[in-house]
Amino acid sequence: MEHFYHLVETDEYFEIGDVEITDEFINSYHTEKSVSYEEIQFFFTVDKPMSFKGVFMLFTSEGKPVFEPNAYILSRRIVEGTKDVKPTCFHLLRYYRYLDANNLNWDDHEERLQRYPIFLYRAYLDNEIEKGNLSRSTAVAALSIVRRFYLFCYRHGYISQLPFEITGTTKYGQTLTDCSIRSAIRETNLQPLNDLDLQHVRDNWRCNGLSQEFRLMISVALSVGLRAIEVTDIKPRHFAIPKGFKGKTL
Repeated sequence: MEHFYHLVETDEYFEIGDVEITDEFINSYHTEKSVSYEEIQFFFTVDKPMSFKGVFMLFTSEGKPVFEPNAYILSRRIVEGTKDVKPTCFHLLRYYRYLDANNLNWDDHEERLQRYPIFLYRAYLDNEIEKGNLSRSTAVAALSIVRRFYLFCYRHGYISQLPFEITGTTKYGQTLTDCSIRSAIRETNLQPLNDLDLQHVRDNWRCNGLSQEFRLMISVALSVGLRAIEVTDIKPRHFAIPKGFKGKTL
């Protein structure tokens, strides 16, 4: 099935400035005459242009640009100065395709469930994670882009209220809301040495047959938390003898 929404890439660079419409455009508009893309280039001029790297813009299958997400994409590039806006473009495309597949509008309120579309989208992302179709990190990024899109629309008056509640900010200034996906918890199988293990090391520290090199390896591992495979790969160049050191070295 052909998707209703798709992305169209702009030229490699585009110019933003004061736009002046020509008389040809006004005449064409009043006569409702169809024109080609090449002809459109002569219908306006851009005064004092500033050049920006191109982006992907969201369009309907009828070739109509979708204003709000495109405004946000351009804001990311021009105002925020984001170098790589592709993730933003593709996550917005995913969201709008989800809305279209479920007969929702981005500014709808789902009366039956008392949920805004973004909450329904979060449930969809959670389900995709459980099915193994989507990684948790991708889902977290997808929902984050959509939240920031709504914040942008709210600041610029495209919506009168946010579809979620702001619960606070982080120490880095990031907005916290009641609509989020918990990031994956990084778990490892590493277990610190207990008191019995450390006592065993102390009891056998002077055991015959243990070379100075081996004891140095154990000391380094205990001091900085290196794994066995890491400590055995240490090279002499990894060590620096302090200036003025008068003791012995291996």
